[in-house]
Amino acid sequence: MRGQAKAQLLTISVDEDLAAVRGYIREKGYSFPVINARDLADKLLPYSGLPVNFLVDANGRRSGSYPFAADTAAIERLRKDLDSAAK
Repeated sequence: MRGQAKAQLLTISVDEDLAAVRGYIREKGYSFPVINARDLADKLLPYSGLPVNFLVDANGRRSGSYPFAADTAAIERLRKDLDSAAK
């Protein structure tokens, strides 16, 4: 996501153990916002499989889901869709 000036990353955590979430974020060195909001996640993202990634465009339209994987094909698909959403 670095260098994507028009992109923002937000993570919604549904974990009940906030200390564990904070520790994980610190351990991984993540700098993006993480909010704890199970009710919001259930309302906005009624999916049973977690973790899951979505791309939301500037108009609030959500794309399909993206696998939580770092394989080349998944990353290239996300980059292509990010470019499209930024237009």
